[in-house]
Amino acid sequence: MISQRATLALRAAKVVGTRTVHAVVGDVLAEQLEQAGTLAIARALGDEGIPRPAVSLARVAEWQSRIMLEGVPVAGPDDAPALAGRLLWMLQHGTDLSTLGQREAALATTQEAVGVARALAEQSPEAFLPALAGSLTSLGAMQREVGQRETALATTQEAVGLTRALAERSPETFLPALASSLSNLGLMQREVGQREAALATTQEAVGLTRTLAERSPETFLSDLAGSLANLGLMQRALGQRESALATAQEAVALHRALAERSPEAFLPALASSLTNLGLMQREVGQPEGALAMAQEAVALHLALTEGSPEAFLPDLAMSLNNLGTMQSELGQREAALATTQEAVGHYRALAERSPEAFLPDLAMSLNNLGTMQRALGQREAALATTQEAVGLTRALAEGSPEAFLPDLAMSLNNLGMMQREAGQPEGALAMAQEAVALHLALTEGSPEAFLPDLAMSLTNLGTIQSALGQREAALATTQRAAVLYLALMERGPETFVPALASSLQNLGTMQSALGQGEAALAMTQEAVALHRVLAKRSPEAFLPDLASSLHNLGVWQSELGKREAALVTTQEAVALRRGLAEGSPEAFLPDLADSLHNLSGMQSALGQRGEALATTQEAVALRRGLAEGNPEAFLPALVMSLNYLGSILRQPGRGAEGDDAMREAESLNAHLEELRKRSLSNVAARNIT
Repeated sequence: MISQRATLALRAAKVVGTRTVHAVVGDVLAEQLEQAGTLAIARALGDEGIPRPAVSLARVAEWQSRIMLEGVPVAGPDDAPALAGRLLWMLQHGTDLSTLGQREAALATTQEAVGVARALAEQSPEAFLPALAGSLTSLGAMQREVGQRETALATTQEAVGLTRALAERSPETFLPALASSLSNLGLMQREVGQREAALATTQEAVGLTRTLAERSPETFLSDLAGSLANLGLMQRALGQRESALATAQEAVALHRALAERSPEAFLPALASSLTNLGLMQREVGQPEGALAMAQEAVALHLALTEGSPEAFLPDLAMSLNNLGTMQSELGQREAALATTQEAVGHYRALAERSPEAFLPDLAMSLNNLGTMQRALGQREAALATTQEAVGLTRALAEGSPEAFLPDLAMSLNNLGMMQREAGQPEGALAMAQEAVALHLALTEGSPEAFLPDLAMSLTNLGTIQSALGQREAALATTQRAAVLYLALMERGPETFVPALASSLQNLGTMQSALGQGEAALAMTQEAVALHRVLAKRSPEAFLPDLASSLHNLGVWQSELGKREAALVTTQEAVALRRGLAEGSPEAFLPDLADSLHNLSGMQSALGQRGEALATTQEAVALRRGLAEGNPEAFLPALVMSLNYLGSILRQPGRGAEGDDAMREAESLNAHLEELRKRSLSNVAARNIT
């Protein structure tokens, strides 16, 4: 009677479960089975058929395979039939545990299964080599899930070798298994940094699976969709952005069709494919499309995590991390920060439980979080976050350089920017130089993949060299970056226009510092034109860049005696920055104060003394507030504005006020020197320690 009720409940759960991942019928059945289930019921459920994978029935599936495994008599080493029966349920139970997110238990069960399969294959290779190959494929996947990347690679290479030999003898039977193990191998190769090998392996997997799907779409379309999703990742890792986008779009289309027919089985794969497609769209300059994909992926992963948190929390964290990046690039800075903080929280919890598996993801999300904090003007928090990311990534790169040196170079780049903005130019220079050296080495091996990163790290290095007064070096470095971006523009104009515009703006700054005023003006005018086009298309993302290039253009126009043009340009920069500061004061008040300070100079040069005084007073007020929160960063600018205010006020009737401003500037300058000495002494003490 109990067996009959359980079978009926399973039928109901299957009917409901094919429509929604929120079905609770499976969970209720699983709880009843844990309390009163028997081996006979497990057999009956097996006869009825449990759909695998199915989110709402995952606990039922795990219970059934566990009870069936416990029901297989313990066999001696020579009892091949009994061992074969045990092997079957070991492998199934390992897979069911993995579906539930119980990675360590899944690994242990599958390792035991491989041991049994190896013993059977030694006794009777003809009969049991297929079972050994299949169990090795499963084991490699489990090892990858717990972060054992090198071991997973070796295991999967053995599986591919065995399966290839079997497929040569009997292609009809073993080509599907070969395609599956090749797809897994490509993932392992990518994760240890073997990008070209990963691409070739995954292309072979896609070719085999496409042929199989043409002959039998009902059976193999899901495998083709999975292989295509993997192939898109490989193409992206090698900088093949357009190919990666097309591949990811095909994978999403297939997964969407499969999920419409069977949501239980394919919504997880659809969510992952959407995450990948968002990344590809972002990299070819389709930020709005990327945001939509990332939002849909997060929504799906949230629903999946509600039903099975242990299984889907890593996927939710990844999709949140990607969504934060998309939001940031569209100028949604506060939303990006909140989203990325949530991703970091999930990854930190996961890394505490399984560091080998999740420390790389934690490091990546911390790197992104530092960027979000910096964009909102949270400089000290950004510095601390990025230092943690660099520490984690450096340790990972020491253990596996091929896999993690690209991530280390990116983290060093970000840390250099944070240190520069925190008034640590020497530390920033060291970070930027190390990042450039790493990217140069990576570009030699794979130029298509790493040239954009090299161009970016050269841009950062040039900015830091300029801040340290190394003007000729800064100009040469920034020219190299601009040349690279111009070359990259030919490959993907949509993708690289923002980077080229920023590079030209930086180049203008370097040229001006070396007295090349006309060249600086021309470069900055070109940067303004590019930023204006970008800001029209996506104001939230690019208005800050347009304001910055206008600010610089006003300076160069003023230095070349074009006073009226400089005034108009700088007024536009002030207007833009005022609007930005109203929406996000922490991020944009420093920039507004800078533009106001410059504007007062333009007004004064044109004899507009009343306007110049009011503008300077506003700049002083803003910089005074900023210096109260972060004296080391903002006191120099406040001293400059106070000195300028004093010079404006030194006129008949206001000389005393001018003297007061000058004396305050002198006093603050002395205080700043004291702060610098104290900071140097703290650094020296830390170095001695």
